[in-house]
Amino acid sequence: MKLFDPDSPLMRFLSDLFDFAVVGLLSLALCLPVVTAGASLSALYGRMLAFVRKEESLTARAFLRDFKALLRPLLLPWLACLAALAVLIADARIAGEMPAPMGTLFLAGAILLGLCLLLCVQYYLPLAAQAPQAGFRALLRQSFLRAVAYLPRSAAMLCVWSLPLVLALAAPRVFWSIGALLILLWLSVAAYLCVRLSGAGFEL
Repeated sequence: MKLFDPDSPLMRFLSDLFDFAVVGLLSLALCLPVVTAGASLSALYGRMLAFVRKEESLTARAFLRDFKALLRPLLLPWLACLAALAVLIADARIAGEMPAPMGTLFLAGAILLGLCLLLCVQYYLPLAAQAPQAGFRALLRQSFLRAVAYLPRSAAMLCVWSLPLVLALAAPRVFWSIGALLILLWLSVAAYLCVRLSGAGFEL
């Protein structure tokens, strides 16, 4: 088999890499308004699920189609998530100014609730991509139950998403030297890894 044959492993890999970059950039651009980030990440998860299951190729057209379909049903849940996160951050700042041990207890509580929220969001977005008509309460319940049932996998997925932040804090020079690569590929690669790590957690 020739190295540059369209069906060769190298060319298939390069084709997939190009699709990852295109869809990742689109997802990043649609995350920038913040209020549309939920629909963007959910659509990205949906495309990665279809890609991993070999149901459909990873294309910009399919991603944009999913994004448009998910924008309305995910707008209010995503805004609620942002509001809850803002309240927890404010509580953490207030707790930091309180005298110990009360401040320590409040800070620990805010951090714990914040982690629970992030773990639930990790499941809510891919589940919503598959069944946006299921409703907020049903999806939230399923997300919480799966986050607990698959806790080691949930923690691993949270670590995947936090890698750029850890890298920026621990090795800022390395972070900035690969910044362009992160912009091109990180969202797609992170969603892909989480789909792989999730096992049955994202299945409906």
